Amino acid sequence: ELGSKAVSNDPRRVEDIKNQISSLKKKLNGNQNTSDGAATTAAIVNGGKSQSDKVPLDKKRDLGAVLSSVVSETREKSFNQSFSMEDENLQLKVKRFQEAPLFMQEIVVKSLGMEMDSDFNVTDVVLKMYENEQGLDGATAGAYGDFSLANAGENEFVPEFTQEQLDEVLQAVKLIPQFLKNMYGDDVKNNDTAIALMLLEEEWKSGNLVVMPEITQQMIDEKLEEIKWIPQYLRGENSTELAIELIKSDYRRNKGKQKSNGAQLSSIMQEGIQQSPRVGLEGLGGKGAEDSATQEKKGGGLSLFGGQEQKSDKDQMVESLFPESTRKKDQEIKESQAILFMSEVLAKDNVWAASGPPEKVSGGFLIRGSTRFESGKELIDAIDKNLVKSRVRNQVDCFYVFDPTPVTEDQMNSGERPPVLFLTGPNVARDPAPIQRSLISAVTFGTIWYNALLPFLLNDKYLKLTEEQMALADASMPSNVDFLNDLSFPLFATTVGIQVIHELSHVIAARNNNLNITIPTLVPSLGTGLLGGITSLKDPPRDKQALFDFAISGPLAGMGVSTVLLIIGMVATVSMDIASYENLPALPFNLLRQSSLAGGIINSISPGLLTVPDAALGSKALSEINIPLHPFAIAGYFGLMINAVNLLPVGRTDGGRIALTLFGRSGTQLVSFLTFVVMFIQGILGSDLLLFFFSFVVFFQSELEIPQRNEVDDMDFSRVLLATTTGVLVLLTLIPM
Repeated sequence: ELGSKAVSNDPRRVEDIKNQISSLKKKLNGNQNTSDGAATTAAIVNGGKSQSDKVPLDKKRDLGAVLSSVVSETREKSFNQSFSMEDENLQLKVKRFQEAPLFMQEIVVKSLGMEMDSDFNVTDVVLKMYENEQGLDGATAGAYGDFSLANAGENEFVPEFTQEQLDEVLQAVKLIPQFLKNMYGDDVKNNDTAIALMLLEEEWKSGNLVVMPEITQQMIDEKLEEIKWIPQYLRGENSTELAIELIKSDYRRNKGKQKSNGAQLSSIMQEGIQQSPRVGLEGLGGKGAEDSATQEKKGGGLSLFGGQEQKSDKDQMVESLFPESTRKKDQEIKESQAILFMSEVLAKDNVWAASGPPEKVSGGFLIRGSTRFESGKELIDAIDKNLVKSRVRNQVDCFYVFDPTPVTEDQMNSGERPPVLFLTGPNVARDPAPIQRSLISAVTFGTIWYNALLPFLLNDKYLKLTEEQMALADASMPSNVDFLNDLSFPLFATTVGIQVIHELSHVIAARNNNLNITIPTLVPSLGTGLLGGITSLKDPPRDKQALFDFAISGPLAGMGVSTVLLIIGMVATVSMDIASYENLPALPFNLLRQSSLAGGIINSISPGLLTVPDAALGSKALSEINIPLHPFAIAGYFGLMINAVNLLPVGRTDGGRIALTLFGRSGTQLVSFLTFVVMFIQGILGSDLLLFFFSFVVFFQSELEIPQRNEVDDMDFSRVLLATTTGVLVLLTLIPM
């Protein structure tokens, strides 16, 4: 109001303001006998008019600073009066405190360093709150134009708060419940602008307000010297611009780490309010910081190739670690929801001590801090308990994960990645697409039937009969190949049975761990008929143990049944008479040698069956040899191979899920990459199964699994031992003889 044209065009108002300033100057100069000081203060705060004598305006103090001093004086006056037990204002504040929710009372009491014990006194708490508020004198400096800290000394550097900064904070201030605003005092409780300015000043005083220094030519020259080793084609056309951006980035990283202990009243609400490009832990203060924060918000940054990157490094890393289903556009949570989650869920019962405002990342928000609980299980239980009663209970989901953003210098030095809370939309599961999955499963039954027929066509007897019937059909004469269906049905049924046991084991493990899963989708394969099944999670697993048990149960059961069938089939094969042996289906000799485990079982029951001199390996003669086997043995062989490839640590497969519980997300990415390389090489060298599986995972299952609610707590040693043993079995199964 003081800076508006309405004041300058009204001589009477100008005269009143000059009179008020005159009275204030007397107080500021140490004259405590000014009789009209209180009246002047009330006039400015309440919009009244003072009749003090005219005094020339002190040009050394801007109007914003004068107004801040006036408000500070008003607050000091109410503070001094509040220490009187007879003062009605004190009793009113005590009443308001008692009417506040119990968990907010506990937050306030603990932030003041007090305890709610038998000697607890509400009046002492209110008086202590006023003592702390004395450190916030002069928090308001006006509602328009630039804003300066009123209490700064003449030679003290003070940042200027712009109208744009103020507007951003005002949007968040409106989220503060009125009962919290009431605790700021009668003079500002209904003034959102004053509260916003108090928060801005508190950021500055606590060291969280980062002001970008002036970048000198010397700083640019030093940075250019540091990056001169980077090839010119990577630096782009403007090396100076790159140096300036790196200087800004270094400063924000070093200075933006500071954070206050949050001991002021309503600190948790204030932490949430501070989230903006210019008000928060980083990028607050200077124009360079504003530009950088705005650039990051847009997902852009300076590219070494001279252009703008589409996404920041932080978002790129988060998107690489979490599947696309965690970033559904129609479920993207808002900053206001994250702030409500912090105040109504995390602040209650001191579940999570946030060290800063919610940090926007692709798919949601990260909330950094620490917890009083010793395990992630206890933390998630406490969060779920509070979330049920929160206004955002059906709007957000929370995950306790290791920091998914790029590693900082401190983290590299300490070798630790601190856990954070990852806040996403309520549904992170993949879309079910039931029609498409049903069609895929139908196709798979067709490929299983085809591959059940193929081993019989490798038997010379049945191949000759089939060719004869086909010749009759070509000659338009009666033909019948139904005998192939009758012969192949046992092999078809056994193959399907192994997969059914695999999926039933998943179902049992899911029920034991309260997992909600989809109906499995069978994946076709031209080489084996079946490549496995896709059973998706409808809800996030609770922890690593739940995901591990679910993932490993299916393949282990499948490998176990397949091994038993292989043994039974081989015993039946070697026990047959010559006539029965000639009617058996067959598999190529080279195919049977592609598994050391299965080949070893076959050789142990039928010694020397797959043994061949080294000189004969790779010869054309071996490629033309087919080995007759019982249908159970063929189904068991393929079952071992199929379940083993599903245990490879890649993507969203069962093996990828197990790797996620063992190595974490970043570790799984490295393990998956190495596995992909080996699979591709082995597939090129002759394993059609691995080459097909490689292609399937790359195009359809390459993402990591949805997050677990608790990804921080380690698995018990027994599961680690089981995973290690399973890994050895997978290697023995897939490594050729």
